[in-house]
Amino acid sequence: MSGVRPTLHTARLVLRAPTTRDRDALVALAGEREVSRWLARVPHPYTHADADAFLALAEDETVWAIADRTSDALMGTITLAPLDNPDEPGAAELGYWLGRPFWGQGYGAEAVARILAHAFEERAVPAVRARYVGDNAASAGLLRKFGFEAVAVPTIPPEDCTAMCDTEVVLRRP
Repeated sequence: MSGVRPTLHTARLVLRAPTTRDRDALVALAGEREVSRWLARVPHPYTHADADAFLALAEDETVWAIADRTSDALMGTITLAPLDNPDEPGAAELGYWLGRPFWGQGYGAEAVARILAHAFEERAVPAVRARYVGDNAASAGLLRKFGFEAVAVPTIPPEDCTAMCDTEVVLRRP
């Protein structure tokens, strides 16, 4: 799966390879504390050096920029990475985030729906796993909407959770 990243389209979005022209938008969007607090691997503050490191990594991983289909402006990112799990050969892990200006408008659901169609229909991935941090109700709800089911739930109360306190969910190919 690694390295295969077609450009994918939805009614309002284009999912494409991240590029250096996304650098400033990455810093602005991922740099907001309300965004980075939900992301296990995104530091705060998020700097241009962090964006450069992400863009270098994004060349080798299956990472898409979530962009507006009309303007091509960056809105967030979404990842479908292979999992190294002998119990689930071929499984992938889904990760995503959107900048705060794009919350609550259905963009996350639109991007996730397209990536899941790509995973199950175009790549025949047997299962997709995802995680959400702490009490991130928006991500929990979005993943439930697509039928993800919890397989590992933290035992720490949500108010005491950090980036290491997440819920793992799975969706198997229909």
